[in-house]
Amino acid sequence: MLALLGEVSIERPLLLIADDAPRIDRASATVPGFVVRRIRDEPVVLLAATRTGVNWLFHQLQLPVRETGPLAA
Repeated sequence: MLALLGEVSIERPLLLIADDAPRIDRASATVPGFVVRRIRDEPVVLLAATRTGVNWLFHQLQLPVRETGPLAA
């Protein structure tokens, strides 16, 4: 997956999205976790959504966190 993302990102930047990240099981989280730890100079970004105060597997990676408030009606 790392090689594939690196190859595709040569053509254009990539955004990987994980909605409701705490529901990702350990086996499934292994691959994006591996990729996120190793992508340095590639134009690839992971955006993962979770609720405040919920621990999930990617917390171990100590990734940057941006908190947003609730959306207006």
